[in-house]
Amino acid sequence: MVFFVVDVNVEQLNKFAECLKEICPDAHIVLHCNPATAVAAAVKIKPDYYITEAELGNTDGISLARVVKEKLRRVKICIMNDSSEYGLAAWQVHSEGYLLKPITTQKIRDDILWAAAPSLSS
Repeated sequence: MVFFVVDVNVEQLNKFAECLKEICPDAHIVLHCNPATAVAAAVKIKPDYYITEAELGNTDGISLARVVKEKLRRVKICIMNDSSEYGLAAWQVHSEGYLLKPITTQKIRDDILWAAAPSLSS
């Protein structure tokens, strides 16, 4: 499985990768901290999952997710944030998950992987 994760906070990106590796040690994880190039990079890589922070500085992560979903119809979208305020917007882009920070291994299992990979969520 290929995971493409976008966040301007490098510490948060590294924490996400650490937690995800516990669940999916063979996963290919691409960490991306530049919202301006995130869509083009994701389209080139064609990940199974596109996971983005909702707030990316001056950029709207949900808008980027919408564009990625238009270009890669089969990608699974997940939005993450430290607030539940973007839940409706995540649903509107057909997100498979909403990860409420702080990031933990259990939250990744419960909020992201359960929909597409039930064997990983147990």
